[in-house]
Amino acid sequence: MKLTQYFKNVSLLVFINFAIKPIWVFLIERQFQNILPKEEYGLYFSHLELIYIFSVILDFGLHNYAVKSISERKEGYKAYTAELWISKSILIGCYLALVSAYILFQDWPLAHSFIFFLIALEFLIFSLYQFLRSFVQGLQMLRLDSFLSSFDRVVLIVLGSGLLYWNSYSSSISLLHFIGFHILAYGLCFSIVFWFLKHRISFSKDTFSPHQLTQIVKEGWPLIFIVLLMTIYSRIGSVLLGNLLSDGLLQCHSLALSNRIVDSAYNTLALLSVFLLPSIAFHFAEKKYDYIEKVVFISFLLSTILSLGFIFICLLFGEQIYNKLYPASSYYDLQVFKAQAWSALGIGWMYVFGSYLTATSRFKTLIIIVSLGVILALGCYLYFIPLYKALGAATVAAGVQLTMGALHLLAAGYYINQDHKK
Repeated sequence: MKLTQYFKNVSLLVFINFAIKPIWVFLIERQFQNILPKEEYGLYFSHLELIYIFSVILDFGLHNYAVKSISERKEGYKAYTAELWISKSILIGCYLALVSAYILFQDWPLAHSFIFFLIALEFLIFSLYQFLRSFVQGLQMLRLDSFLSSFDRVVLIVLGSGLLYWNSYSSSISLLHFIGFHILAYGLCFSIVFWFLKHRISFSKDTFSPHQLTQIVKEGWPLIFIVLLMTIYSRIGSVLLGNLLSDGLLQCHSLALSNRIVDSAYNTLALLSVFLLPSIAFHFAEKKYDYIEKVVFISFLLSTILSLGFIFICLLFGEQIYNKLYPASSYYDLQVFKAQAWSALGIGWMYVFGSYLTATSRFKTLIIIVSLGVILALGCYLYFIPLYKALGAATVAAGVQLTMGALHLLAAGYYINQDHKK
């Protein structure tokens, strides 16, 4: 793939996501954050972050394996899809068992347990939708996949707008309504895509091998382990914030306001890795190291410019942004936002150089880096959260992400230099 074509593909994906996702984040979801009671939304956010960690089990490398396997089998892929579905069912069973066990060991009121389970169900249905997308990607239906990258947000916007319109008359939106329409939206997305693909997939049990899932884990455990560790150090701060403090749910709400904006920057930067990883993997196999160096360097510059631009806007216009988005927010909420904004720079570098290290199979190095991230995050969160609450959590998050980005940069720079010497 030529560099010009590569960045045309990235630009198209960025355009599609910028056209849809900001409407959901800043026009629809933001209104729910302002409507719902602070402690109620703080509870949702704390549970949500923990479920993110649990949800690693729902993938466990299967989605990437499905893309690869379907692409390789071409015409003979259809009889093989039943194996993928049975493997997915096993992962779903493990996930539900973990969620149920966690709920049983918690001394929560019934309402909290029910909310936690509903959020877990929301993630489960979304994972099934993403699993169907792996079939679309494996079949090389790239135009459809570009549309599907934002389809769930389109449905959320439609249903969310309807619920907000209903609320303008009845004023009775609760957290259960908020979670419920997410479940309905993802269920609709899954049903529509499943109907579209129903003649392209099979559920025959004849080809299933009980060793398939074992083989997937055996082949993909480094990436599974890396994703799990990254999810832990990225998400555990909100979970600890909600559990270590007497006013933890209020503090979680403050962090959630910031996270909604910063997470949008993360998602934008993540788009850089969508084509970067497969492109590097292909050219690395062809030993085209000059191309790899160029595409990594250009991606690095692009991510740095985007990240610093985002940080500059947050620091300079943060007050105006918060006054517009969250009229009831406090000065403390604003400081949390400005502290967390710095994490975007580290995230941008991590996506670029992490894609390079992954594509070139430097898994041992990645495992060392992300393991240090978990240790650093847990140590700093446990020390700073009791002292500085949400501001401490946001500052630690930024510090950890910047450290991780810098370590990814150094490691990638070393290996790129080594590759040139071959």
